[in-house]
Amino acid sequence: ELKRLDAANPSCVCDAEQHGPSVEVSRYCVSGQGTALATVDVEQEAAYWEVQVVTTGSFAVGVAQRAKDEAEKKSRLGGQLGDHQSSWALRSSALDLSPGDTIGVYLDQREWPTLKFTLNGEWVDDSRFISGIKGDVRPAVSVNRPTMVKFRFDSSTFKYPPSGAYAKFDSIIPARNVL
Repeated sequence: ELKRLDAANPSCVCDAEQHGPSVEVSRYCVSGQGTALATVDVEQEAAYWEVQVVTTGSFAVGVAQRAKDEAEKKSRLGGQLGDHQSSWALRSSALDLSPGDTIGVYLDQREWPTLKFTLNGEWVDDSRFISGIKGDVRPAVSVNRPTMVKFRFDSSTFKYPPSGAYAKFDSIIPARNVL
């Protein structure tokens, strides 16, 4: 499965530079202590990706703004997501999780940017929806040892693809510079 995931969408992976000093990242897996971001800002109106629980523990999943320098990387990405100033997230403590569970992340940026979540294809309680997202954001996850999670960014690898009224949500489309 890893080989298939690596080949699926090479333009959106875990960022080798945008993570905390105690976080280990591969192309799709995150473990250690702190926050890791993806390589791509979400610029489309309706985006979807998944986070699979590999090893349970404390973590958060959502979006964050890119760290601008080394000092910010160390302070902000060394901590946890969800400060609502530069990151917005759902904490794992709000869910009953087991290894293999999949959290679907819906980012709707049409009018008032909002994050919505599913657990194994079922909507998480409405009170867990997050709004007020500002600025350019990337998919992000923060972990505490021994947690390990795996991103799924490409629609061909989604375990619970968007459907019905949410079918318009698609995998992250990297921006292209056009002259």
